[in-house]
Formats: sequence, structure tokens, C-alpha cells
Amino acid sequence: MIVLSQWLHFEIDFIDCFVQDQMGAFQGHLQGDVLSVLLDAGVLFLLRWSLDDTSDGVMAAAIQGFAAILIVPSDKVHDSHYVHV
Repeated sequence: MIVLSQWLHFEIDFIDCFVQDQMGAFQGHLQGDVLSVLLDAGVLFLLRWSLDDTSDGVMAAAIQGFAAILIVPSDKVHDSHYVHV
């Protein structure tokens, strides 16, 4: 159970840091791009591996992690201005 809890905390912290970076919280504090560093570190592999877990919490956190990487908040704002027919 401890390992599961630690894994879940990692995923939640990753999502929080990534979303904060997208919102510009680290602008001027970091020299590189957070996304490229995380991708080079193998975060996609870790998130994909989490989808095979039996815990619903770990799988949900992995899905939120993928969403944080794939969905850009500014795209959501622009998308709301379009009329879908």
C-alpha cells in the first residue's frame, strides 16, 4: 500500500507541476522547457505503465497526466469561441 500511495503522490505532483508550468508559474525561474525535460526523462512510459495498474486511483491519475500533457489550456479557451455545427 505504501508503494501505491507514493506512486499516486508522484503522479499528482507531476500533474500539478506541469499545469503550473503551462500557466506560466515558473516563467523566468527555469532555463529550459519543462515538457521536453519530462519527455526525455520517460514520463510517458511511466504514465502508460500506470494504466496497467489495478488501482483506480493510479489509473485516474495517469489519465489526468496524459490530459495535462495533451490539452493546452489556451486551446480550450479558443475552442469555446467557435460554433460547432
